[in-house]
Amino acid sequence: MTQSNRWIDSARHSVREAAEATGMVNVTVVARDVRVLHPNMPLLEIEQAVLAFADLMGVPIVFDGGKAAPPVPEHLIVEFIGIDGKEIGDAPAHAHSLDGLDKVASDI
Repeated sequence: MTQSNRWIDSARHSVREAAEATGMVNVTVVARDVRVLHPNMPLLEIEQAVLAFADLMGVPIVFDGGKAAPPVPEHLIVEFIGIDGKEIGDAPAHAHSLDGLDKVASDI
C-alpha cells in the first residue's frame, strides 16, 4: 500500500469507528485525528474524505470542533403548537402524537 492510500484508509476507519461509537461523525474531530497520523496531508482533503465516507455510510454529521455546544438563547427556543391549537411544548414535533392529522389531510 502506498503512503497516499494510507491516509484514506485511516479516514475510512476513523469514520466507521466514530459512527459505531456515537451514531454520528464529527467531521472536524475525525479529520483532525487523521491529520495527526498523516501530517503531510492537507486538512481540506482529509475533511472531504471524511464527509464522503460519512455520506456513503448514511451517518449523520456534525461540525463542532470538539467543543461543547453553547446554550441556546431563550429568544431562539420555539414552542410547538399542535393541530388542535394547543401548545405541545418545546420538544421536536415528531416526538408527539399527531392525532387528527389524517382528518386534516383528507380535507385537502
